[in-house]
Amino acid sequence: MSKKIGSIAVDSGQIMIIDPCYINADFAKEFDHSTKGQDQESYEMNYDGCCNATLSSKGYGTIGDLAIACGTLYGDGEYPVYAEFDRNGRVRTLTIDFDPVPEEDYDDYEDDDDEHWED
Repeated sequence: MSKKIGSIAVDSGQIMIIDPCYINADFAKEFDHSTKGQDQESYEMNYDGCCNATLSSKGYGTIGDLAIACGTLYGDGEYPVYAEFDRNGRVRTLTIDFDPVPEEDYDDYEDDDDEHWED
């Protein structure tokens, strides 16, 4: 059984999972639009690499062999995070729900209005 443990704010339409000890000053390399979305096995360990991975045909990718990045379903917003725990109470799995609105409620939301997708 999963339990909501918080939410994650997204302001670039993408998310990356990484051990924070691997982020350094070089990570802030600006997105180079000339290389937008080229498919690769692994992407550079910086913001440009994340953008290229999420804009690739797959929509995700490995970042510097130390992280993974993917695009979100609706772009910017706040998405709920759920955890499942082992018998000792340690986190076993994490799930980020990029589609927090039940499908039957879709008609109540405008596609271009991000505020509806916030938790």
